[in-house]
Amino acid sequence: MQSGPLRLTVHRHQFRLRNPYVLSFATLEHIDTFYVTAEQNGAVGHGEVTPLPGYSDESAGSVIAALEFIGKNEPTEITEITESLSTRAPILTSGITCAIETLDDQGAWNGLEKPIPLAGLCAGTAPEAAAAEARELCSQGYKALKMKIGADGLDQDLQRVRSVAQTIPGGVNLSLDANQALSFDGAMNLCAGIGDLPVSFVEQPFAPQAWDLTADLATATSVPIMMDESIWHAEDIARASAVGAKFVKLKLCKHRGAKDTLAMIALASDQGLGVVLGNGVQSSLGNHLEAKIYETANLSTAGEFNGFAKFDSPWMPDGMSVENGALVDGGIDPSSVSQPTDQKIFQIDLPT
Repeated sequence: MQSGPLRLTVHRHQFRLRNPYVLSFATLEHIDTFYVTAEQNGAVGHGEVTPLPGYSDESAGSVIAALEFIGKNEPTEITEITESLSTRAPILTSGITCAIETLDDQGAWNGLEKPIPLAGLCAGTAPEAAAAEARELCSQGYKALKMKIGADGLDQDLQRVRSVAQTIPGGVNLSLDANQALSFDGAMNLCAGIGDLPVSFVEQPFAPQAWDLTADLATATSVPIMMDESIWHAEDIARASAVGAKFVKLKLCKHRGAKDTLAMIALASDQGLGVVLGNGVQSSLGNHLEAKIYETANLSTAGEFNGFAKFDSPWMPDGMSVENGALVDGGIDPSSVSQPTDQKIFQIDLPT
């Protein structure tokens, strides 16, 4: 890290989504996002904080409270801030860390060398609508489709999944994301119902701490399981492998910056686990930084850093788009991240 006075500023935004985003625990029509900006010696870095209640304990209110806590305690070093927040506010900590990392690495804003394949979210609450959505996504070039399950009941989920699976051509991967919504019996019935279908994995069937249920399910079925909300730290990677999971889902917001995320990817690979990277509930800033991590780690699975594509309108001039089922990223101008009209909610100056 550079030396000299450091200024941290946080702006708050609320972005409306083009269509409601349906999860098992919530239906989102907008997202609350905070941008952290670090300034030092003329250099500028940025990080994103987009808390998702139901996914973690953090919310827009808790982020504001944590920032107020920082201001009242008058820290003198950035490490005081990150260490004090790391346990109770990991998503905020990640955003602050990213701002510091990109302060020292201006190459983080450069574009990608080549497009990255994305997973297309296959919506539709009825089987026919889901199948039509799948056909449309395949026509757009997607080679990986993802379906949310757990909100409408097992029978309807199975009908939708079967309809999509019978629609997609060979070579297109299909995954199912339960977002913690299943009981053990429900997960068993789901796996039995999709056993003859080309499903790559079922994501996070149970609550984050239900490791015993994951182990039992992995023993009882051949359907691969991916852990998401359970994975925050290095020990979670080892535990996922021990209970029989085949994949882990990593997101920059869950880890302390790009360096920590890259270390988690390497650890997962050492454990023989497949890695899916990306956050579908954040803006261009976080998605771009995740795409740069994907490129550095030389991953090959379909990325899920596609939250920016769900917005009702672009939030800043950037070079990101989805073409032929892949992320095309020409880079981000860091000077465009925080505009004077944005709602500034926090600022602190540190001597070093």
